[in-house]
Amino acid sequence: VEEIVGEIEDEHDTQDVDLIRKEGPLSYVADARLELEEFEEFTGVNLTDEMKDEVDTLGGLVFSLTGRIPVRGEIIPAVEAGFEIVVEDADARRIKRVRINRIGASTTGAGKEE
Repeated sequence: VEEIVGEIEDEHDTQDVDLIRKEGPLSYVADARLELEEFEEFTGVNLTDEMKDEVDTLGGLVFSLTGRIPVRGEIIPAVEAGFEIVVEDADARRIKRVRINRIGASTTGAGKEE
């Protein structure tokens, strides 16, 4: 089909887009579609099994922690995992972008260097 109509993008074509970036020694900005496994690998954060139990993405985690779609600017604590999530962009239907701030962690070895 792509030979006829051109390149077709789908949910698996995210290789060209950075879903997470480091903003400071203890701060990251991420697309809510970022998979939790990639989040853990990039940041060095270890999520609890309970946090990963029924969700696959950061947006799903935020929804799981709050039980609802939070409003822009809302802060969701995840103290047991050592961070908080600030909702940077969301609408009535979904969470789009979040900021992750590590709390109670040293700056050595925290996350991937760029």
